[in-house]
Amino acid sequence: MAKTPKPPGKNGPSTPISLIDALEQLAPSHSDSHWRSEIANAALVPTAKLGGEKRARKLLEWLKPMPYWYVRGLFSVGRGLALAGESAAKSVIAEGEASFATAGIEGQFGTLARIEAARAYHALDAQPECDRALDDALSYATREQNYPTQPRPWLAVALARTGRIERALADLRERLPNQRLSFDDELALKLVLEQVVRRGDAATFAKIDAEQTAANGYSVAEALADSALAAVEQGHGDALVAMCVEFAKDKPYGPRTMSRIAWTLADAGELELARRVVDRTRDACRDDAQGHDHFLRSIDKPFEDADSISDGSSFGLPFRVGYRVAPDRALELAAAREAKLLAAVASNDRTAMENLGHLGVALCAIGRADKGDALLAKSIEAAQSLDGTSKSYVLKSVALAACEFDLGEHAHSALKKISSKPMKADVCRALNLVYVRQRDFAGASMIIMIGEPRPGWLMMRHCDALSVAAGTERVFSNYA
Repeated sequence: MAKTPKPPGKNGPSTPISLIDALEQLAPSHSDSHWRSEIANAALVPTAKLGGEKRARKLLEWLKPMPYWYVRGLFSVGRGLALAGESAAKSVIAEGEASFATAGIEGQFGTLARIEAARAYHALDAQPECDRALDDALSYATREQNYPTQPRPWLAVALARTGRIERALADLRERLPNQRLSFDDELALKLVLEQVVRRGDAATFAKIDAEQTAANGYSVAEALADSALAAVEQGHGDALVAMCVEFAKDKPYGPRTMSRIAWTLADAGELELARRVVDRTRDACRDDAQGHDHFLRSIDKPFEDADSISDGSSFGLPFRVGYRVAPDRALELAAAREAKLLAAVASNDRTAMENLGHLGVALCAIGRADKGDALLAKSIEAAQSLDGTSKSYVLKSVALAACEFDLGEHAHSALKKISSKPMKADVCRALNLVYVRQRDFAGASMIIMIGEPRPGWLMMRHCDALSVAAGTERVFSNYA
């Protein structure tokens, strides 16, 4: 039976090696050799970055009987070492090249191996070698006989991840003109757009908007919204406004995306820039005039109509933004809301218990932990009076909200009292990353183990936790 951890930070000193240890111990229990290889290969990059070559080679042993996986794994180890600035990266990549030359790998497997070689060279900042490996990957993709359409989307993602923006766009344009993109091609487009937005390249964004938004407006909208704050942090506020003006005209995603970006900026304290986004896109967003007006009222006269603020998880954002403008008024609202919710909680009102927890999270998020902690504790305690699913639902809702702001102790407290196994697993999935961010790696592994019984999923979650610790991309967030 898996050991129950203490709250984050209270499980004793640990390092990411705890996650690597757990992953190695789980590997023999996974009977599917393909998925075990996929997970082991994905874990090699963060393992090499955090644990060094010797530790990565121990995990690489699982791939040694399979030439394709072993060659690809060598490049993965090289990439991890390069990301860590280790001089051994060059020799490991050279070893991968020598192994590849004699392995007889063809088709889509050749594509994937050369993609990993390209990413290793990119991490090493050996850009000519990266380009040659990407050219090789394309050559192998065109020779794939059984699944001829499968390798090219993987290559598109690799082009995006290695910063080959123009080449990635040309590839999408050539293969999929005016078409709805499938999963990997959509990922490639979003990765390209995120880079373009972050660096404030309004001209390239306008070109992509003209080419892709008609068929793939959702992907463009998500990338713009997800990267907006990063663009501002890089000093590209004016360029962000220009990109918003460009995209705002596109229906149906333009108007709602402008509202989302405005709220995101305001939540980060960029109130005037948020106002500019709304003002400059108003004419193009006539369908969302009410949304624009609501946002402006929220930053000009916050809490004027306190009853209109949503409950539950939707409460936090307008409350946090309002607090930036009128902190005294926000705390008055919170006190009134607390009194009302406590009266309802005394009557065993399930919704009030949940809303009380979200109010506690909101107060912690603005730095009022003294009151916020007390309300969270009261919400979790009150939920014990509920039966079965109702109790678990309230606790899950509060725990996930707490995880969003790394309030690990409260999320842990709620988790212990959830009786529904699926809801407990949902919380563990978010909570283990709170442990990682707070550098309690042993606790993260224990949380994963109590939240999921299947070996494959356990390995995937350990791999993703390791990736968060290393600052590399999570591979299995859509699976586990």
